[in-house]
Amino acid sequence: MFRAVIGQAQCVETECAAGNVIRQCRARLAGAAPGAGIVFSSSGFDLPQLLDITAQSFPDMPLIGCTTAGQFSTALGLSLDSICLVLFVSDTVRFGVGLGRNALADPEGAASEAAAMARAAWPDEPASLAFAFPEAMGLTPGRLVSALSAAFGCPVFGGFSAGEGRDDVRQFFGREVVRGAVPVLCMFGPVRACFAVSNSWRPVGRRVRVDAVDGARVLRIDGKTAVDFYRDTLGPHGLPATEMPLAVFADDGRFAIRGPMDYDEEGGGIVFSDVVPEGAEVRITEATREGVIRDVARSLEELVRIMPADFIPDAALAFSCSTRRYILGQRSREEFELMRGHFPPGLPIAGFHAYGEISPLAPGEPARFHNCTLVTVLFGDGKGDGASFPVPPVEAPAPECAADAMAMKDREIRFLKKQLARSEQLIVRLEHLRDIGAGLQSRMNTELRDANLIIKEKNRLLREALALAEEVQLRLLPRDNPAVPGFDIAGKSISCDETGGDYYDYLAVPGAWPGSVAIVVGDVSGHGVASALLMTTARALLRMRASMGGGPACHVEDLNRLLTQDTAETGRFVTLFYLSMEPSPDGSRPGRMRWVRAGHDPALVYDPKTGGFLELSEGGVPLGIIGDVAYEEFVFEGMAGGQVVALGTDGIWEARNRNGEMFGKKRLRRIIKENTDLAARKIVSAVFEELEAFRRGLPAEDDVTLVVVKVL
Repeated sequence: MFRAVIGQAQCVETECAAGNVIRQCRARLAGAAPGAGIVFSSSGFDLPQLLDITAQSFPDMPLIGCTTAGQFSTALGLSLDSICLVLFVSDTVRFGVGLGRNALADPEGAASEAAAMARAAWPDEPASLAFAFPEAMGLTPGRLVSALSAAFGCPVFGGFSAGEGRDDVRQFFGREVVRGAVPVLCMFGPVRACFAVSNSWRPVGRRVRVDAVDGARVLRIDGKTAVDFYRDTLGPHGLPATEMPLAVFADDGRFAIRGPMDYDEEGGGIVFSDVVPEGAEVRITEATREGVIRDVARSLEELVRIMPADFIPDAALAFSCSTRRYILGQRSREEFELMRGHFPPGLPIAGFHAYGEISPLAPGEPARFHNCTLVTVLFGDGKGDGASFPVPPVEAPAPECAADAMAMKDREIRFLKKQLARSEQLIVRLEHLRDIGAGLQSRMNTELRDANLIIKEKNRLLREALALAEEVQLRLLPRDNPAVPGFDIAGKSISCDETGGDYYDYLAVPGAWPGSVAIVVGDVSGHGVASALLMTTARALLRMRASMGGGPACHVEDLNRLLTQDTAETGRFVTLFYLSMEPSPDGSRPGRMRWVRAGHDPALVYDPKTGGFLELSEGGVPLGIIGDVAYEEFVFEGMAGGQVVALGTDGIWEARNRNGEMFGKKRLRRIIKENTDLAARKIVSAVFEELEAFRRGLPAEDDVTLVVVKVL
């Protein structure tokens, strides 16, 4: 069996608050004798008196604890001016306490001393779980936590002592109030723990390097003093920006939070909560109230999810950084309420706001020093007896506060005055945060103005570059329609951006039939600059290959092989229709059309004598996908006068209007048929005019290209 009972009370008088806490614990113990206790207290109480009252009430009970920046528990909730006592009862788990002194000068020695003392009562048993509540002021806490983890050889959790101010920080051991020490409670036997670490701070800005350090003092960051780095980033501010700590990155990408504690105005250095290594990469971090609450809920849900099915916790201890309380303000209670909502009903929960937290990052890892986190530990013997144990009601108000009505009224007034003084302290802190926020906003506005000027200048240069690219690309397209006896030819191409991926050309092929003409229409996947560059490459390669002679299939095969070397694994490709129109040399028979189609849409052939359309549809795969492809050449022998041949890109028939309707090839056929008696250039113009009217002002989504050939 393992149980935890909790008492918590707030008052301005130590005897009143401590007496109420003792009364609650005795009622909940129901006659059982506690094996050990932990006390968390606000620093404004008479601490020796508090420990004497506790020791008199539970003689010979091992006791440790510390002052805090606020406590919370299922006995009272969140309070900044209270005493909280947690007592453990078990017939299977054994307890040992220890105290390491002189931790500021010798953290490793203090950790060893505390561990040896805690183990002395049970020297032959391995430690199962340990809690520590040391002081962080003036200490290198990371060294101390590492030493504690090594000395105990078991999971170590806890929080660093806190107070209303740095000079108010104290630790407790039995009846003794100490400073600069390490009190620990160690558990032996069948006790287990599950835990979660909620780090709600997120890096902002760019990652920079720490240039120089001196112990826990960072001297220079990113080529400037540490103070100047913070003020350049956040704007002018006086007090250290503890709510905007540093993320210190490790080689594995994880980061630790280190809060700024003191500014050295003369030297420009900043003392952080622990050592920041020279050469480390860092970023300033920020947190929002919504982000903190959301992250707590997520971490608690994950903790419940990963908890072993055979483990039912008996108690929970939680350690939340005091900086989180400053960020959350009135919403600080939500952290605790989220715990109550996620954990089993009746589970005793206690904890405090600390100046740093102790926990591993993951099971099996050594404990680490944390800043700005919430560490939540569920523990017990796994049977859940403590959570299901009936808790007797405790009447309020406590007799210690109700004996004298006038005295009780006086206590209430003094308590309210103390709360008012604390509110004034928080107002000062709020004004400090407002100054940081105003400075940050001013800096952001300045940087946004500067960035807008830079963007405008870059946009101007980009527009000039695109205009030049557009001009160059237009020059790559045929400037004039070719004058070839027996044919009337016209072409036009319009890009949807400044540059495009459509392409058409007329090729002069050495050794071709007299009077023949080679026409090419291509379409590069996508559009814009990248497609234009690929189109330019394809044009140059094809022109070079055509100048060497040979037939259409040879030209296309060589072009594909060369293009594939550039497009392999890019996902880009080119569709192409290569058409060679060849009249009969002597006119004794009809001319012919030879073509190679590489993934492009078929060419349309309209014959006014029959009133029908023919599609030149046979073909192969697009260019730039597979390097070793044999393309087949196809022949149409029935070329005759009056026929109209149209080669286009899908930007025509796939264009859409405001209703989402596609232009389609049916409309294209109709326009060709209705204008077959006109010149080729007028047929092209008729298609483009009707396409523009169809879109009704909508911008083109793709490049549009059309070449029309009339056989005379």
